[in-house]
Amino acid sequence: MVNVKKVALGIVLFIIAIWLLSGVYIVHPEEEGVIRRWGRYYTSKGPGIHYHIPWPVERVDKPPIAKIQKMEIGFRTIRAGPPALYQPHEEEALMLTGDINIVDLWFIVHYRIKDAKAYLFNVRNIKKIIKDAAEAAMRQIIGDRGVDEALTIGKEEIQEAARKRLQEILDLYESGIYVVTVKLQDVHAPGEVKEAF
Repeated sequence: MVNVKKVALGIVLFIIAIWLLSGVYIVHPEEEGVIRRWGRYYTSKGPGIHYHIPWPVERVDKPPIAKIQKMEIGFRTIRAGPPALYQPHEEEALMLTGDINIVDLWFIVHYRIKDAKAYLFNVRNIKKIIKDAAEAAMRQIIGDRGVDEALTIGKEEIQEAARKRLQEILDLYESGIYVVTVKLQDVHAPGEVKEAF
């Protein structure tokens, strides 16, 4: 007759072994392993095979710190093409220049994670923070310049000034984000006033 206690002990030991093995994890070269213990930051690990105390004690997040991410402001790409198809977002795109003209401005923000701990723990909804901060930075820069500058000769200067201002805002939030570039995609007069230009 099978000993019930031995079978029960065997099942319990098997479950504990599976639980302990679930703590093995791999951090890929483009990632950083951030360990939370009881929901709070504990430590960070670089690429390789590592071990952590399994859930519910510890949890591992692996944000892609080397990946350059992209955010579109004023438009969204529907189809990359060719030909490319874009959907305008006027509430983001319409901006007022320093000489009181309206422009429809589409731009792209390229960014990456520079501090995984700050990225995960300091702000909620990081994508919304980046979008709102990018809009605010660009509105401030465009508001200091004339429409001719925005439409023609001042694009490089506008891009760099917007990148610097956006970085300052994100640093104030201690977001852990590094702004790689801000690129003007398209600057034009809105349809209602195109004839005047």
